[in-house]
Amino acid sequence: MINQIISHPEYSFQIGLIVSEIYDVRNDTMSLIKKLSADELDSVFGKFNNSIGTLLFHFAALEFKFQCNYLFKRKVTVEEYDKYKIGLPPLMSDRLVGKNELEFYIQELNDTRNRTLAALKTLNDDWLFENVKARDGRVLGNNYYFLKHYLMHDELCHQGQIKIMLKVLKKESKRCELKN
Repeated sequence: MINQIISHPEYSFQIGLIVSEIYDVRNDTMSLIKKLSADELDSVFGKFNNSIGTLLFHFAALEFKFQCNYLFKRKVTVEEYDKYKIGLPPLMSDRLVGKNELEFYIQELNDTRNRTLAALKTLNDDWLFENVKARDGRVLGNNYYFLKHYLMHDELCHQGQIKIMLKVLKKESKRCELKN
């Protein structure tokens, strides 16, 4: 297999490049978590750390927030807020996500991503460079920045955390095997 980033043909050129990149990032995440049990997904190492399950739900919650703010330009409903608030700071550190099998997280990630991909198909590259403004009129950035930040940069950073957590899980598993 050749590792390449090429524009995904179902999108405008530059959006297609980003889509190719977000597929790559998500595939890396999925390869890290593909065999984890609910207990492994809920494991926490240290007072201020999140579980892998919380981080996975965080990816879906953050992408949902992106969809509402930048793709659909609408407010979150009360029901949606209640569903996703535990995956967003500051609540995600309260360890409210848990006791879910891997399939739950994969379904959340896939459902959210599919909505994003469908919406991106309706946009063109000009949308990427539209400024995003605060209520007071200040320019906060453009859609390109927020798309990459919410869908790639955050997940890439947390992949590093997940890798460290997986190493700890592996060491603990070996210790348990030695004791038995």
